[in-house]
Formats: sequence, structure tokens, C-alpha cells
Amino acid sequence: MPALLEGPCNPVNAGALTMNEVQAAPAAVPALRDLVPWEDHQKANEHIFRTKESWRWFCRDHRAELIAKGAMCYLAGRIFVLPAAFDQLV
Repeated sequence: MPALLEGPCNPVNAGALTMNEVQAAPAAVPALRDLVPWEDHQKANEHIFRTKESWRWFCRDHRAELIAKGAMCYLAGRIFVLPAAFDQLV
């Protein structure tokens, strides 16, 4: 199946989303004020993800689950995190 959403601004270099990942996205959309840019979340959790690369690796390996649980989303080609949901999955 061809990729649905592609973009050069994918910091985790995970590639395009598949149809299954799009369909697995949570029905409830979090409030924008609750979303945090991925860089800020990584810095706040340096005790877990010591480098940006370690954060990217985790997200690459668990992207489908993070999206399905509403812990991570893509907005305008950037990755945002819902900290409470993301932290439960780590």
C-alpha cells in the first residue's frame, strides 16, 4: 500500500505513515495546549533519553503504539507529544 502522509520534516526519520497507523490513531484529539514539541519532551526526560538520537530510536521502534495511544502526533510535519500518555508507555 502506498504511503499516505510523507514529509521532509520528520525528525525521527520514521518514514510515511501507513493506513493501519492512520486508522489506529485515537478518536479523541488532545487539546493543543497539552501538546509539547518532541525536543522539549526529550530535554525534560534526559534521565531516560540522554540524547536526541535515543529518543528518536524509541519513537521509531514504537511509533504505531505511540500514535494509537494518543501519546504522539504529527502536526504540520512536526512531532508533538502528549507527556502524560507518552510517559505511561515508556
